[in-house]
Amino acid sequence: MDVSGVALITGGASGIGRACAKTFARDGASGIALLDISPKALEAVKAEIEEQQSKAGATPCRVLTYPTNITDENRVNEVVQEVARTFGRLDYVVNAAGIAMKHAGGAAFCETSDWERILNVNLTGTFFVLRAAAKIMLKQEPIKSSIDGRPLQRGSIVNFSSIQGVAGIALSTAYTATKHAVIGLTRTASEDYAKDGLRINAICPGYTETPLTTKSPQILAAMEEKVANAVPMERMGQPGEIADGVVYLSGGRASFVTGTALFVDERHYTNQPTLTGRTFRNQRISAAHIPELYQKADMSTHRVPIAPQRVDAPLTQSATFLVLSVTNKPDAIETVRSTLAGVDSLAKNVSIRDLSAQFACTVGIGSDIWDRLTGLPRPSELRPFREIKGEKHTAVSTTGDLLFHIRSERRDICFEFERQLMDQLGDSVSVVDETVGFRYFDVRDLLGFVDGTANPVGLAVPASVLVAEEDASASGGSYIVVQKYTHDLPGWKDLSTEQQERIIGRTKIDNVELDDAKSGQRSHKTLNTIEDEDGNEHDILRDNMPFGSPGAGEFGTYFIGYTRRLWVIERMLERMFIGDPPGLHDRILDFSKPLTGTTFFAPSASLLASLGSD
Repeated sequence: MDVSGVALITGGASGIGRACAKTFARDGASGIALLDISPKALEAVKAEIEEQQSKAGATPCRVLTYPTNITDENRVNEVVQEVARTFGRLDYVVNAAGIAMKHAGGAAFCETSDWERILNVNLTGTFFVLRAAAKIMLKQEPIKSSIDGRPLQRGSIVNFSSIQGVAGIALSTAYTATKHAVIGLTRTASEDYAKDGLRINAICPGYTETPLTTKSPQILAAMEEKVANAVPMERMGQPGEIADGVVYLSGGRASFVTGTALFVDERHYTNQPTLTGRTFRNQRISAAHIPELYQKADMSTHRVPIAPQRVDAPLTQSATFLVLSVTNKPDAIETVRSTLAGVDSLAKNVSIRDLSAQFACTVGIGSDIWDRLTGLPRPSELRPFREIKGEKHTAVSTTGDLLFHIRSERRDICFEFERQLMDQLGDSVSVVDETVGFRYFDVRDLLGFVDGTANPVGLAVPASVLVAEEDASASGGSYIVVQKYTHDLPGWKDLSTEQQERIIGRTKIDNVELDDAKSGQRSHKTLNTIEDEDGNEHDILRDNMPFGSPGAGEFGTYFIGYTRRLWVIERMLERMFIGDPPGLHDRILDFSKPLTGTTFFAPSASLLASLGSD
């Protein structure tokens, strides 16, 4: 390939962006600038390229990394200009950064915040990079091409669209709209500058193996089966195959190609102009389709029905966390059973008032009441919350038989559901704790940092959250751990932003991951990253919410974690409170005190409904 110049690649830390970087280096690029939000991941790709070139005995390729949020206009302008100054010119730009999200209920229920987030990354960020790069390319001398007789060119820009850039897909309003728009941006800009020797094209990948689809062997198997039934080649593409298309569009062999949208998609889009995409829901798998995915992934569903509760429900503006204890009243157990069996009906009766409010309720059952209430085998890891006592801080254990995680875009919907629920339960229960949470700006906690960044997305959600064949009687369920933390905000605010960022492990403004400490004190982010003995990372799903009362001086975070394996959260808490190494506890605990700690199990929706059966 004829790509001997300097390339700038966004989204270069993983997936297709990473493959593009390695392919440019392989095919002779003299310099590469990698942009992404994770400094650690960027450095890892840089090391891979250096090793690749060394093993091949090739001319070294100079690689520089620039942690960047492409939605930050000033940062993009600064980085693009710095790249051009450092390398002396800028020949190729690859806009590979992007995110995906689906919306429960379709376009009518797409949240404005979700729309803006997808638009900002996929379209506005692409525009920022294109604009900054084009200004530089138009001023520089043409590229010296090694292809005989080809006209010299000033630069080449490749924008990432998708097969969804030409086809509609259900429940994917924002993503599909942005990918259509990227093609429009590409074609318009190419018309502007074709006469100046600046070529601008788009590439439209189909199903491609990326970390999202390969993280779990079961998920990969499910996706491969889906692809086998949907596309003629009966396989997914490899990131390197997409990268080869990018390098072709960038180099001199495509000197007469501009304003095009190149499909690298197994000929999928021509066979299926309207895709039936029903897999993601706010980057989470829709509960209605998890049983199908379990079957495709060979996670047996034949022994028990596993329609799960809506643990995948999207984050909303309001939530109530209600922890109850079952009383010793004569009919208490029967009352609770019948109420739990009818929770779905109650939810439908309340949510019908406003279907756009995205109401959901997840029910958890505690260890002490499980046997009496269900009469069913106990989930293998279900046990009371274990107190964890460190040198300075303690994760307390508190009681609780039932948990109701109530969510909605509207506070009044949450209130009405809880009111009717408590009317039905009557004196069969007593309230242990009731906490009302709210969404704080762009999903931040009251400490000022974005919360839930490490949540699994898409097909990784069921693999991380739902019990499968390892515990057949509990399949489709999920372990839940809740803790109510209060914060010392005055003490926290006394710290500098840099001190706060070192404690959390991410930057405060743009949520960029910071490098892990090689030894000594570790960040909150690092202590919450759990790997097993084989080096496999295990995720949990956090739906944390801030709560508080400024008048009472109360400020806190209600932690709620859903997991397929209880030991994952237990290990997280051990690392936080005891420390890793022991004695170096999570510094966030110096400003955050746990008031509660309780473990529950959310059985499948089918099991919950069966509690009312004779």
